[in-house]
Amino acid sequence: RGPGAGPGAPPAPGCGRFAPELCAMYERVAVAGRPDEEARELLRRRSPSAVADRIAVPTLIVQGQSDSLFPLDHADAMARAVAANGAPVSVDWAAGGHDGGVSEADRVQARVTAWFDRYLKGDEGADTGPVFRVSRSGGIDSTDGTIKLSGASADRYPGLTPGPRPVPLTGPEQTFGNPPGGAPPALSALPGIGGQLSTLGAGLAMDFPGQFARFDSAPLDSALRVTGTPTVTLKVRSTAADGSAVLFGKVYDVAPDGTTQVLPRQLVAPFRVENAQQGRAVQLRLPAIDHKAEAGHRLRLVVAATDLGYATPAAPAAYTVAVESPLGVPVADGVTTAAAGLPAWT
Repeated sequence: RGPGAGPGAPPAPGCGRFAPELCAMYERVAVAGRPDEEARELLRRRSPSAVADRIAVPTLIVQGQSDSLFPLDHADAMARAVAANGAPVSVDWAAGGHDGGVSEADRVQARVTAWFDRYLKGDEGADTGPVFRVSRSGGIDSTDGTIKLSGASADRYPGLTPGPRPVPLTGPEQTFGNPPGGAPPALSALPGIGGQLSTLGAGLAMDFPGQFARFDSAPLDSALRVTGTPTVTLKVRSTAADGSAVLFGKVYDVAPDGTTQVLPRQLVAPFRVENAQQGRAVQLRLPAIDHKAEAGHRLRLVVAATDLGYATPAAPAAYTVAVESPLGVPVADGVTTAAAGLPAWT
C-alpha cells in the first residue's frame, strides 16, 4: 500500500512492492532534496551494517564494480566490520552491478556453492578461492564478439587505500556555477549500456562548460593500475545563502591526444560541503575502482556542480575549487592476474 493508505486500499503509483514506510520516506526525501534524520535512521535499521558487529562466521562478500547504487566502499565497510569480529572474510569484486555490464552469474554461483560446501557441509577439500579477487576486462573475443574477463587475486584483502602513490595535479583555482534548477546536469552513470561500455574502457560521460573545475596530471611515465579509492584535498568556497555546496568528484583517464577521456565504471563521488562562505578544506574520497591507465595517459580530476543521477540545489550559486594535495592513487601491487587454466573463481 502507498503511504497513508488504509487496509484494502490499492497500492500508490510508483511504490511497487516497497514497504509503505520506505515509499513514504523516498517521496519525502526526493521532494526535500536531502535526507532527514528519520530517513537516515530508517535506512540504518535496514542496512546490513546494522548487524555487522554480530557477524562472526566465515563471510564471502561479492560486490559489482559497475554499481552507482552500492559501490565498492560498501563491501569494504562490511569486510572491515566482519574482520574486526575475528571471522575470516573473502572479497570478490565482480564485473557487473546495478548499472549493467558483463554478468558473472555462473562464476559467482560456483564460488558461493564452494563456500557453502566448505563452511556449511564441512567439506575440507572445497576450494573457496582467494581472499581477494577482482574481475578485469580482457578485451573482445574475436570469434564471437563477447567481452573476455580475467581474474586477478591476492592472499589478503588490500582494502581501498593500498600503497597510495602521489600523482601531482596542475590547474589554477577555478570558479564555476550551479545552474538554476540544477539543469542541464552532467552525465555520468547510464544504467544498462553504460555498464557495458565501461567494461570495454569506453563511456558516455559529459560535463557542461561553466559547471565544473578541471585539474590534470602530467602524462604517466608508465602504466598505472588504480585499485581502490583515490583521494585528494580540495579547498571549496560557495556563494550559496547558507554557504553550502553539493559537488561531484570524478577521475577520468585521458588519452595522449586529449580528445578521448574515459570515466571508469561511470562512477562519481557526491559530496556536500557546509559553511564554505570563506573557504573550507575537504578531503575527497573518489569512487573505488579497478582501472589501468596506460603510459602516456593523464589522470584528470573533475569537480562538477551537477549530475543526472543526483538531486542538486535549485538555487544558482558559484563555487570556487582549488586542489591542495596530489591525487593519492591506491596501488595494490600484491594483486596479480591468474594464470590460464585455474578454477573460474580464482
